[in-house]
Amino acid sequence: EVVSATQQAKRAEDRCEATDHALQSSQQAIEEVRSELSSFMDEQRIFCGFLDTEQRSYQELVRQEVSALSRLVDASLRENVRSSGSRSSSPEAVRIATAGGRGSLSLDE
Repeated sequence: EVVSATQQAKRAEDRCEATDHALQSSQQAIEEVRSELSSFMDEQRIFCGFLDTEQRSYQELVRQEVSALSRLVDASLRENVRSSGSRSSSPEAVRIATAGGRGSLSLDE
């Protein structure tokens, strides 16, 4: 019985050591994954910042183009009104038609 109790104690001790080793390995793996995830999240924050900046830049360019086109259309309309002023006493009507998804501007006299 003494030998049996000693063997059981040895087996229990071996199991505890194996469990401790497995626990340490698991904790190390968890820390590695946590570190990789943290790095990935940091990279994604930077990437999203770049995308946000690019989107804002694109929107600003579109605003500038729309503004420039609006000024061009306004100038063109004013010139047409001046040149047709002697022909007609009524102001010109502006008609916007959609063709194939794009707007087109035409003047009706």
